[in-house]
Amino acid sequence: MADKETGDFDLVHHRGLPVEFIESAARFGSDSPQVQLVMAGKPIYGLYDDIAVTTDPICRNEGLRAVAVIPVKDKLKIRGALNLASHNHDEIP
Repeated sequence: MADKETGDFDLVHHRGLPVEFIESAARFGSDSPQVQLVMAGKPIYGLYDDIAVTTDPICRNEGLRAVAVIPVKDKLKIRGALNLASHNHDEIP
């Protein structure tokens, strides 16, 4: 969810990911590539290795295969994103 004052994105809820991954991906600054992708306002679906814009080894070594990043809007303003990922499948419909 986007912080109203800073524009940073904070993780609000997660399930099925290890603590190390959560600590690494819990907050992204407003100027980060991850937030810029969300702020473009278009859903992104694909392979994690093709979409991920992180060099963090903890995130890269998690073994995620497919990912979907769906911006969440309130009227026309982006408030956050719903991120879905799979360790088992190569696509998220």
